[in-house]
Formats: sequence, C-alpha cells, structure tokens
Amino acid sequence: MPALTDLIGGQIQVLVNPALSAVPHVRSGKLRAIAVTEPVRSAMGGSGFPIASHLSFFSQRNGGGRRQTMVATRAWKQTKPRAGSCFSGPKSSALVSWTALLLTSPVCGQGDATTYPQRPVRLIDPYAPGGGSGLIARLLSDKLSPAWGKQIVVDNRPGAAAAIGTEMAAKAAPDGHTLLMGTSGSIAINPGMYAKLPYDPVRDLVAITQTSAQVNVLVLHPSVNASSVKELIALAASQPGKLNFSSAATGSTGHLAGELFQGLAKVRMTHVAYRGSSPAAIAVIAGEVELMFGNVLAVLPHVNSGKLKAIAVSSRERTKALPNLPTIAEAGVPGYEALGWNGVFAPAGTPRPIVAKLNRDIVGVLNMPDVRERLESMGSNPVGGTPEQFGAYVKREIARWGKIIRDNNIRIE
Repeated sequence: MPALTDLIGGQIQVLVNPALSAVPHVRSGKLRAIAVTEPVRSAMGGSGFPIASHLSFFSQRNGGGRRQTMVATRAWKQTKPRAGSCFSGPKSSALVSWTALLLTSPVCGQGDATTYPQRPVRLIDPYAPGGGSGLIARLLSDKLSPAWGKQIVVDNRPGAAAAIGTEMAAKAAPDGHTLLMGTSGSIAINPGMYAKLPYDPVRDLVAITQTSAQVNVLVLHPSVNASSVKELIALAASQPGKLNFSSAATGSTGHLAGELFQGLAKVRMTHVAYRGSSPAAIAVIAGEVELMFGNVLAVLPHVNSGKLKAIAVSSRERTKALPNLPTIAEAGVPGYEALGWNGVFAPAGTPRPIVAKLNRDIVGVLNMPDVRERLESMGSNPVGGTPEQFGAYVKREIARWGKIIRDNNIRIE
C-alpha cells in the first residue's frame, strides 16, 4: 500500500489518506492538500482547501463513526484535473494528472461504468418472496446476470411496510452494487403515511427507471347486486357506509384506490384492512366484505374461476390481462386512475455513469419481447424511461398520494 513517505519521497504522485497523519506534512509544506472534508478544512483553519463533500468516498463508514479523509499530492506538483474526472468541478482546485490518480486511487474507478459491476449486485426487494416486485426483480436478475457476467442476487428484506429494506438500500454504499426494487407503496405512499420514516425517497435515493405499472381490479362478491361501476355507485349511495371494501393493509394502494373512488364518486364505504392481498381477496370470496380494489395478480385466478365478479380496472387504459373490462374512468368516474408501480433505485450519490448504464441495460431488458409478454400476462405494463423522467414521476406520485392521505385523515404514527 502507498504510504505518506512514498508520496513525500516522490515515488508516487497522489494519495488518499486519513487526515490525521497527513495534516502535519501539509502544514510543513511537504505536501499539498487538494481535497478535504469540511471538518478537516475547519481543523486546518482556512478556506484555502477545496471541499470534497460531493465525493461519496471521502466520508467512508469506519466502525461507528466517519473516517475523515484528504487527498494529498507533492507540494510542487500542480496539474489541472481532466474535465469529468472524479475531482473536477466547482469545488476542486489543482490536482495531479488523471493517469497518476487512476494508478494510485482506485476509489475513483468506482464511478467508471466500463468496469461495472465489479462484483455481484444485490437487488433488495423490501417485501416477502412471491410478490409482484419480487417477480420483476427476478426477471431482471435472469436477464442481466449473464449479460454482466456478475450475479444479481435478489435479497428479500420485508418488514415495517417495506421501510426496513428501503432504508437498507438508501444507506448502502453508493457504488451501484446495492440496488432497490422500489414500489408505489414504499416510495410514494409511505412518506405521507408515517410521521417518522427512516429514509427520504427523494433525498436518499436516485431513480434509475420505472419497470412497470400494475392495475387494480374492482371486484365484487357474486351476490352483490351490481354489475357495473354505475350500479355500484347507486348501491353505495343508497346505503352510506354499509358496503365494506378490503385491502392488503392500511395505506396500501388498494386502500387508497378505494378512498379515491369514494371521493370522486361521492359515496361512503367502510374500509377493512387485512394482512396481505391474498387474505383481502379471500375475505371478498367468503362474503366478509363486499368488494375490493385488488392487485391483478391476487384476484385474477378468482375472477377466472367465477369466485369474484370483476367490473372495472383502475388504469387509464384497458389492460391486456382483462381486455373486456372497462376502466373505472370510462365506466362512470371521470379522471379516476390508481396504479401500483415498481422501479429500480440506487443510493443517492451513485456515480452518473453507473446510473446511465443501469438505466440503459434495464430498459433494454424491459423492451425484450418475452419480458414484455411476461409482464403483460401478470397485468403489469412495462414502462422504462430515463432517470430524470422517473424521478419527476416519483415526486408527482408523492404529492398526489400525500394529498389523498391528508384529505382522508389517514396516518400511522
């Protein structure tokens, strides 16, 4: 490993080093500090040292604290960094040549998309195995693992309404080797539902691409005297609060889809939360509740068997999984749309070249005919798009669902 003595002696040209041992040599003039963390700059008493706060590796996890780091060069060596290199930008000053940096500072190569991935990639699914997000995660793993020559390991981390797995991904090293399969629930709904959330989806994550959008199906128990959306609205209006609808959980997409329906249709029904989509569907089949806005994966087998009566879908356009069903909007509730969705995220600070490669490769998988066919058979519409488009969509979704949550006074402390 390169040492400070090698740098002082001229054997090497640049060194990333813990600040404590480097500061005396900088003060004596033997070395030049060309990038430091804010606490180090303060300790050295001056604004003459450029801040490296925009570089993720300058604050590396070290046990329970943060390791303060600086980059030093020999005092006589002053070469401007190549544009686009790790240290170029408004917060940097003179630096050794890119070649020397590349040879002596391998951390800089972590942003190089041409060598990514350098080891297996962990794709965190914050739900239990078998759900829609897990199916999509495994589709990506099956396609990208052989293409990259590195395994994508789907890591299920359920719990706390997906907050456990999402937080784990948000706090991972931003090098592209930990990704998150985010959902409308974990990313867009949770911020409005929970007073204290251990992550901020906009601040702590970077959007890669939206993989798919899932429709909900409005299904009834066969005994309910309604065969269309208009008939259901009339029935609900005639007996306010008497009709019950189930969902996978308080704050789930199915729950909020029901609240949105009530608001736009101007009817009042009663929500009953269950623990999962399957129990919620079974409750309708058993006659415990009259209806639900169910995930297509959970309800489609029961619709096909005749145990549930489907009358409409929640998307803006009809779905290939149930092409004969109208949308709720066209069937009597203009403007209605309530979709679940999935997308891939990385920790904030992940280098842009890696984000671009991830986006390009994942969108390529989504455009494969067999993948599109598989997703559509599940009631999911492949989406794709750029990181910027997905990031903007996430912000709109957070605002939209947040308003529905506030308007209906739904909150989990």
